[in-house]
Amino acid sequence: MRRIIRQEPERISGTRRWKHELPLWYPLPMLPLRQLALLGLGVALLHAGAFLGTAALMEGHGASMPAMIAKMDQIEYMQLADTMLSAGRFALWPTAAPEIFRTPGYPVLVALIDVLTGHWYWALFCVHALMVGMLAMVVALIGSEIGLSRRLALLAGTLIGISSGPLLLTITGTGSDIMYTLLYALAAYTALQRAMPLTQKAVLVGLMLGIATLTRPVGVLASLPLLLGFALLSATEWRRYARATLLAGAAWLIVLAPWYARNASVVGTPILSTVSTFNITYYNIPMNETFWRGTGEDEAQLAVLQAVGTTTPEALRGITYLSAMQAYDSAYLRSHVFEYGVFHMYRTIPFFVMSGFNVANAIVSHEAPTLRVPLFPTEGDNLTRHIAAHEWAAVVGA
Repeated sequence: MRRIIRQEPERISGTRRWKHELPLWYPLPMLPLRQLALLGLGVALLHAGAFLGTAALMEGHGASMPAMIAKMDQIEYMQLADTMLSAGRFALWPTAAPEIFRTPGYPVLVALIDVLTGHWYWALFCVHALMVGMLAMVVALIGSEIGLSRRLALLAGTLIGISSGPLLLTITGTGSDIMYTLLYALAAYTALQRAMPLTQKAVLVGLMLGIATLTRPVGVLASLPLLLGFALLSATEWRRYARATLLAGAAWLIVLAPWYARNASVVGTPILSTVSTFNITYYNIPMNETFWRGTGEDEAQLAVLQAVGTTTPEALRGITYLSAMQAYDSAYLRSHVFEYGVFHMYRTIPFFVMSGFNVANAIVSHEAPTLRVPLFPTEGDNLTRHIAAHEWAAVVGA
């Protein structure tokens, strides 16, 4: 049987060296553990401070963090988590139709944090900051695995941790993107491990990518390059690596299969989610029309709704108009392939940065939600009380 070995660290002249061999299944990091821990902790504290600072800034301008979150995707994840805990169903509230727009990966984490912390409102956002700290650590480890020096690897992790994308995700309470990115980075780091048995590595990568896909449906496309990458890790053993790729793909599908089966049972179609089609139809195509032809975005969205056969965007979240949306998207993209490609590259790169600037501008110009809720929840604050009590109808109507 093949033995995987790693060496016990011994401190020599202030740095770590390896002396004794130990049979362990997962290799120790190639970076000093103290520096790695300081990197993660520093980034986590930075993000926690950014979140609380933004909340304080909003309070100073007559707005509130809970009010902003109540207008964003995050509130739906919190609703889904609460319904799972209270009614054992994946739906926005106990009597609502089964949810197929969102996927369960991140709501399960929200529910777990809710149970462990006794429904403490701010705990979830502390976990967001910790996840970004972990992401910085994993990026540094990836840099070390691909041959970067210790300083460059730590610098790469630091730059990821302080970059505008993760910061703005933390500030706006958007945790699903943070969780997805962390899982994908962990899968990439695992794929780079040379000491780990290939079969074990393939299964771990497949499982991580499966959970990532259940967190953000875009993982269906983003996972394929990493799954196929196993076949390119060693040209001299391509058959072995090809088998590992198939094993990783099988693990990935095993994670996804129950969710596909669940959706097939509740809506009659084995789909992962309707969110990707919805985003292309209701957001991307209207924004493309605005970008190239100067059409008002509201006007372009109304035109899309009429073309699909409805008048309300909420109707596009379910299965009823899915075929109509797919047909519309396919026809539009075929006839606008070049301009949509240019727009998508232009829009995607600065998307989170510009969204963050828009949020900051709205705060300063008093365009953010005006319902006043102090930084820390108290019993007399309506919106915060509704959120803490999981009274979602009142929150959405606020």
